[in-house]
Amino acid sequence: MESGNEASLSRIGTETLNHTGTTMTTNSDQQEDVPWWAIELGCWTMVVLAPILTWVNGPAVSTDQAVVRATVFVLAVLGGVGTTSRRLLRRRQG
Repeated sequence: MESGNEASLSRIGTETLNHTGTTMTTNSDQQEDVPWWAIELGCWTMVVLAPILTWVNGPAVSTDQAVVRATVFVLAVLGGVGTTSRRLLRRRQG
């Protein structure tokens, strides 16, 4: 429940509508829609678990399975490098 002092806000893009219907712009650096930390964690987790899962499950039994495993691994590495780079660049910029 909201108290009488708190305004209800609804976010539309980079603007926020308050309870009176007037818009307030927000700093998009402070409010992110995408949880980048979770994507980065997921990518690096996949990179670490891929060799373990291959050892547990054994080698690929078909060409299709090998292609899918390799593609998922490469995408996880690229995603991990990309999200880590994004985080480091944003930290360096301030």
